[in-house]
Amino acid sequence: MEHLDNSVLDEHDFTRSAEIQGYLLTAAKWGKFLAIMGYIFIGLALLASIGIFGGSASTESTLLPGTSIGTGVFGIVYLLLIVLYYFPTTYLYRFSVRVRRAVESEDTSAYTSAFENLKSLFKFSGILVIVLLGLYLIAFIVAMSWALV
Repeated sequence: MEHLDNSVLDEHDFTRSAEIQGYLLTAAKWGKFLAIMGYIFIGLALLASIGIFGGSASTESTLLPGTSIGTGVFGIVYLLLIVLYYFPTTYLYRFSVRVRRAVESEDTSAYTSAFENLKSLFKFSGILVIVLLGLYLIAFIVAMSWALV
């Protein structure tokens, strides 16, 4: 990665380019759209989880026949996934709103805040991918050990 000498570059050089500002505004529009859709899906998922919990309370049904995994357990896992989805959606929304404000007002602190949220979005997504890869590896090892028995 290249190191930029801050003494050579003006603090606002990259933000003064009309082309870059156009790209940032386009990214902000699409990011806000995706974040709003994410919030809508979170709301729908919450309604679905309420239905799952309501269904599990009224019956003693199991998610997988012949197992003890009930729909209540599925509902809890579903709620955890909703919580996980909330954070990247919020980071994306904050980035979109703040980068638009930064471009319109040429405010350095708004740019900083916008890119801080973008960094958080990527960091959260990266950590989540690492955790999921670990879980996939564990599931693969367990499945292979069951296959060998």
